Amino acid sequence: MPKFSREYLRQATSPGMFGLGVTGLGEQLGTGLQGRRARDAQMQMMTLGNQAISASEQGDMQALNMRRQQLMDLLSKTTNEAARENIINAINQINAARPATQARATTNKAESIIKTEQALKDMKTERESLQITDAQGQVQLSGVFTSGQDRAMQALEDRLAVMKQDGQAVTEADSIKYNTKFQRLQKENQLAEQQGEQGRRVLSAAGPFGGEAYKTEAQRLKDAGLGETVDAYEKDQYDLLEARDKADDIRRSREPLTVEEIKTLKDNGFDPSDNIKNDRMILATIFQKTVERQIIQANRNKGGVADVRAHVDATLETLAEYGDLPLNFIKSDLYDKVKDLSDQELTSLAGLLERPSGEELSALEIQDAVTQFIADKFPKQWAAATKYREDLDLDMQDLAKITNSILQDDGIDPETATEEQTEIARRQAEIQLRIAERAVDAEDTPARGGQGRRERRGESVRIENAGIERRTGTGGQMRRRRP
Repeated sequence: MPKFSREYLRQATSPGMFGLGVTGLGEQLGTGLQGRRARDAQMQMMTLGNQAISASEQGDMQALNMRRQQLMDLLSKTTNEAARENIINAINQINAARPATQARATTNKAESIIKTEQALKDMKTERESLQITDAQGQVQLSGVFTSGQDRAMQALEDRLAVMKQDGQAVTEADSIKYNTKFQRLQKENQLAEQQGEQGRRVLSAAGPFGGEAYKTEAQRLKDAGLGETVDAYEKDQYDLLEARDKADDIRRSREPLTVEEIKTLKDNGFDPSDNIKNDRMILATIFQKTVERQIIQANRNKGGVADVRAHVDATLETLAEYGDLPLNFIKSDLYDKVKDLSDQELTSLAGLLERPSGEELSALEIQDAVTQFIADKFPKQWAAATKYREDLDLDMQDLAKITNSILQDDGIDPETATEEQTEIARRQAEIQLRIAERAVDAEDTPARGGQGRRERRGESVRIENAGIERRTGTGGQMRRRRP
């Protein structure tokens, strides 16, 4: 995108801008009172231009528009044609810089959203660390968390709500967070791959496969946390040994060539001859070399597969963060299935992460593609894991009903309760829910989630309070608002 250029301002105020010397420029601007006014206009244009540059670089659309208006006002007061031309060029530069400035403004807001979310998370973590529950189940603060800090939290929440009204900024914030996760996981995978490659070189140089020297190095690598590298290397070696044994069988056989074997010879540039021994020697060599090339190519492709795995891990982290998967899904069957995906399966996913032209998808498109891939690949495990979302919705309904019940018991109408009253009641409701969950855990055959609590408590007839906000999710990663 075009940017308002400091180089343009330098040229605009230089004596040779129009191919004139110092004298020529003076003549162009005029002499006497008109000349002084023209030179004053030129200096004002330079000052406003510098301010416009700063506004554009900072993504300040309001300041950029203000400088444009000031230049328009200056233009209306300037009669000298040379000075007017410079001002018009400066205005055109500002117009050209507007898209880039707006993009920078959106990025600034996205970064502010991320910082505000993190600040709120830190403050809530601090507050929760200070909470205790007395014998009556009342929530109290065991440390000092002042009303000023409460007000600061509320101010941050209000500010965040306003910023999130900008759908483009929300989308970019999600992209920034995803890319940050991906880059971290990518570096971890690249480091692991480098360590793995070094481990494979050590094993290759350790003497005959299966010998004492090899066993010593293999155990040392396992003790260093590179057991997967050893397992992968040994699988390759066993595949090679099996390929050599099969090649020997092909070489020793004197059976006539099959249709498939004849095709293999022709595909590799050989015509079958009357010498069956020679044909089978060639066929055995082709088979063995093909397996060796496949193993070498698979190891070369591990870097690309590592990046795909980083996308998978980043997507699962995001789903857990937004409440679409439980935060402890690492203990689930789904997690085990995903971690066990083979390089070949991940390679098939790689093709879904780019457009036909080869251009990579956006961060949100990648997340959707990975999510759909996992859901299609492991439908049973995915359904079990994502039932967490349904249970969470039920829990939030319970939380709203209990909160309203507590407010009404205190003689407070939930519809007119203050934010502070609602927040205090909500914390007490959370304590009651945790107590109920402990009771569920103590049963031999507990019912799941909020449904079990409803069965013990009976149907609730309390009114719903629209002010109760879901704190732990966004309504679903796949259903989040996009501009």
